[in-house]
Amino acid sequence: MMYDKTDIKKSKTAFLTIICVILGMLISLNITDMNITTSRSDMITVERTQEILGEINSLKAENEKYLNQIKDYQTQIDNLQLKASKVNKGTEAIHKELQQAKIVAGLADVEGPGIELILSDAERELFPGENASNLIVHDSDLINIINELKSAGAEAVSINGQRVIYNTKIRCGGPIIIVNNYRFAPPYVIRAIGDVERMEKRLKQESGLYDAFIFYGLKINLKRVDNMRIDKFDRDFNFKYAKPVMEEGE
Repeated sequence: MMYDKTDIKKSKTAFLTIICVILGMLISLNITDMNITTSRSDMITVERTQEILGEINSLKAENEKYLNQIKDYQTQIDNLQLKASKVNKGTEAIHKELQQAKIVAGLADVEGPGIELILSDAERELFPGENASNLIVHDSDLINIINELKSAGAEAVSINGQRVIYNTKIRCGGPIIIVNNYRFAPPYVIRAIGDVERMEKRLKQESGLYDAFIFYGLKINLKRVDNMRIDKFDRDFNFKYAKPVMEEGE
C-alpha cells in the first residue's frame, strides 16, 4: 500500500499538535500547582507570625505582672527593714543604757586610762612617845583615798582586785583590811579609771592625803596607766527590802 506524501505530512502535523497540546496541559498544571504551593506557604508564614506576636504579647504581659509583684515585694521588704531598723535602734539604746547601768553598779568589767596606788605600812622606827598606829595603813586611809578619787570623777575603783561598789565594806580586822568580805594584808593596790590628770591632782593637792602618807613615812607609790582593766563585782546582790517602783503603764 502506498502512502501519499501529503497524508504523511498531515499525520506528522496532527501528531505534533497533539504532543504540543499535552505539553501545554502539563505546563499549565505545573504552574497552577506552584501557585497553590506558594499561596499556602505564604498563608502559613503569616499565621505563624501572628502566633509568635501573640506569644510575645503574652510574655510581655506576664513579665509586667512579675515586675509588679517584684515591686510589691520590694516595698514590703523596705517596710520590714524600716521596722527592723527602728527595733534595732530601740534595742541598741536599751543595750547601751543597760551597759551604762552595769558599769555604774560595778557589774561589768571595764578598761581605760587611770592611776594605780600601792600603799604599805611604814618601816621606820617609832619616835619617842609616838603611837604605833601611825606606821600602819588603816581602813580609814583607804576610804579617804577612794572618796577623793570618786570626787575627782573616778568611774571605776578597785582594791586588790575587788570592785568598790555602793555598799562595799572596808574595815580593819587586826593587821589586815577586809574588802567585800575578802581579807588583805599590805601592800594595798588601789586602781581607778577616770580623768588621770584630775585624779592625780586631787590626791597630790597641798596638805592632802599623799602628803600625809609621806609625812608619816607610809609607803605610797602613784603611777599613771594608759589602759588598765578593773573586773566587775563578783558576788550576787540580795535585796530583801528594796523593791523597784513600777512606773505608770508598766
